[in-house]
Amino acid sequence: MGLLIFIALPLAVYLSLALVAKGRPAAIALIVALALVGVSYRLMPELAIAAFLALGGIAMAALAQTVRVLAAERMAPGLYFKLLGVPPMIAFLILTFSRGA
Repeated sequence: MGLLIFIALPLAVYLSLALVAKGRPAAIALIVALALVGVSYRLMPELAIAAFLALGGIAMAALAQTVRVLAAERMAPGLYFKLLGVPPMIAFLILTFSRGA
């Protein structure tokens, strides 16, 4: 069960923030998510691991939104949604090989 939370929490945060419309709504969503994680960490330090996992999801979403804005002119309209799986796959591979699994 712990492994499921370890994988599902960052992916849920990532997908919910990466699918927000680009521009100002995405920036506001990322800032609010960071603020909520910071407040939850200050109020409940025993949930530090969950806050760290949520930060991983926020970082992947920020990367995806940055790619979406910078490559908007050169990228086909449907390509962004096809590329959404790349950051979590890279993070999962890094975690897998760093843990020796």
